[in-house]
Amino acid sequence: MKKVSCIILSLLIVFSMCITSAFAAASDATLTVTSDVASAKVGDEITITVDLSGEFSLGTLTFNIVYDAEKLDYVAGSLTANGVFPNEQLNDKTAGSLLYTAFTGSAVTSGGTVATAKFKVLETGATVGVEVTEAYDTDDVDWATEVNNNSSANGVTIACAHIMSWVVTKEPTCDEAGTRTHICSECGYDDDTDPIPPKGHSFGAWAVTTPATCSSYGVETRECSCGATETREIPMKACTPGAWEVVTPATCTEDGEEVQKCTECGGILSSRDIPATGHAYGEWVVTTAPTCTDAGEKEAVCGVCGATETRDVPATGHTYGEWVVTTAPTCTDAGVETRECACGATETRDVPATGHTYGDWVVTTAPTCTDAGVETRECACGATETRDVPATGHTAGEYTVTKEATCTEAGEKEAVCGACGEAFTEVIPALGHSFGDWVVTKEATTDAEGEKERVCSACGEKEIEAIAKLPAVENDKETEDTDKDDTNKEDVKNPEIPDTNSEVAVSAYTMFMFITLACAAASVILVRRRRCK
Repeated sequence: MKKVSCIILSLLIVFSMCITSAFAAASDATLTVTSDVASAKVGDEITITVDLSGEFSLGTLTFNIVYDAEKLDYVAGSLTANGVFPNEQLNDKTAGSLLYTAFTGSAVTSGGTVATAKFKVLETGATVGVEVTEAYDTDDVDWATEVNNNSSANGVTIACAHIMSWVVTKEPTCDEAGTRTHICSECGYDDDTDPIPPKGHSFGAWAVTTPATCSSYGVETRECSCGATETREIPMKACTPGAWEVVTPATCTEDGEEVQKCTECGGILSSRDIPATGHAYGEWVVTTAPTCTDAGEKEAVCGVCGATETRDVPATGHTYGEWVVTTAPTCTDAGVETRECACGATETRDVPATGHTYGDWVVTTAPTCTDAGVETRECACGATETRDVPATGHTAGEYTVTKEATCTEAGEKEAVCGACGEAFTEVIPALGHSFGDWVVTKEATTDAEGEKERVCSACGEKEIEAIAKLPAVENDKETEDTDKDDTNKEDVKNPEIPDTNSEVAVSAYTMFMFITLACAAASVILVRRRRCK
């Protein structure tokens, strides 16, 4: 009985999997339409791409790429090389629709780009979408309705790439502003409107229309070509101004008026305001007391007219008590402390976390010759902190020289670590030359440089340097020029004064030769002594 139950259960599971697989055969397939540009101008060419995606198993797929033939002109279409379906066609014979058909002998389960189409824009705002007519799976079940529903919202609309320019939409007049609008010449879209200032009147010459008298002003007028007129007063003829007379006394809030009349004709020559006196307020009286958060009000009354003025009395603000810790801080989390006003309002602030209090460091991983170790310390809350313990380094035994150092080349020595047994080497620095004293091999003269050398006692390397030429000695006889006197007679040299210039030159030359010979003799003696040694 148990075997029968197991067989029935297995059959049910296989049947349900088959149903689920069949249901998912193509119901999730989706066609998506995209454009290579988001907007375009009339005359531009755009490329539309159709992609297939989702989880599906299809053997046949037929759909129309639907477009508005009045706004788009089909140029060319193409299928993707090595496309989703091995057998597919794109028919462009019907205006406003491209028919895509594809089939395969085996199920297609992965998507990708299935077709592209190029259009020329005749009018902006065109929409391109897809309409699925057939979507059969390998079991010959048509999922066209489901695929069409999945793809219905995946169309694309090509917006207008506006070509904007300013166009006068209302001409200005003399006294009225005009307007200009920023309009797209392709689709008529406008995004801004600016006013055009009025032209202003072009008035003619002034003409007297009412002559001035002693008691009244005259008037002269000028007219614009549009019919508008402008007038201005002509001053009255000579009047004799009288004293200012108060016509309307000033009050607390309103200005008064006084006029000046002509003493001859009684006409008013001019008028001027008498400033308002302003209110004469009494003391401020609090009518509404302020609270911690709400302002109060006070009032003052004018003693002349009875007018009142009110002002706010600032809120007193909270008067808080002492801070009280309401949530204690921990090692890592801040606490909270609170204080309270007499009105019941409260204020809180953070209490900083206490931070970890770690114990002593304990080595948890011992270091070796080459690798660092680790030591750890722990807080009472359980948090831990670690740090490296430096590697101990090798403990060298006795070194063995494997390459002797020379004057110019470094040597090498080797040792074995007593702790880990690893062998390692160290460099022995080059010794450097050990030169002896300088020996003159060629004496310097006044015409040629000399030469000296010294030899390394270890390797025989020679170092040679030049000896500078000896300075030349000149024995020029100095002559004295004599000035001619006013009578063109030459002064006669006094025979009693000796000529010391030549004597000084001879003495200096003799001394120089003596010092040179002494130095040469000393050099020969030193060379002989060194050779004897």
